Amino acid sequence: IYDTPWIHVSVSTGDNYPGDGFLDRLTAASLAPEPPLDAKRADALAYARYERLPQNQFGLTVYGPAGVDPRTGRPYREDRYANDVFVHRGKDGKVGTYIECGNNREGVASCNQKFSLEPAIRAEINVNYRRDQLSEWAQFQSAVTDQILNFRTKDANPSTVNR
Repeated sequence: IYDTPWIHVSVSTGDNYPGDGFLDRLTAASLAPEPPLDAKRADALAYARYERLPQNQFGLTVYGPAGVDPRTGRPYREDRYANDVFVHRGKDGKVGTYIECGNNREGVASCNQKFSLEPAIRAEINVNYRRDQLSEWAQFQSAVTDQILNFRTKDANPSTVNR
């Protein structure tokens, strides 16, 4: 896992599909200025409040945990449980890719990339990989999309497809 080019792909469709526009809803909820926090867990989840970072990376808008931990004086972004969020929007402004990457410096930080295959297929795709492979996000998305779409039958009428 530390030095192999692994990726893990999962597909959610049917009853497990989160619905049209799920990436926009996920992004809005994740990047809300003040996410709803249980009072007992407010300190533990302070690193879940995001701010947009000044520079894009790999064509993605970057968001990181905002603020500094008053107990340690270290940025929340350096917390072992903190994640950075990367978002790619289409020309229409809709989120086309949502990526969350861990900041764990003690082990291998990983990324979870989410995207939809709409309008071709109502499917949520999750691709997991090491954070040092983030620069390849667009290639992963393209290759995974092509591979999954190759499984479709030429006859899209479900009543005529052999079961």
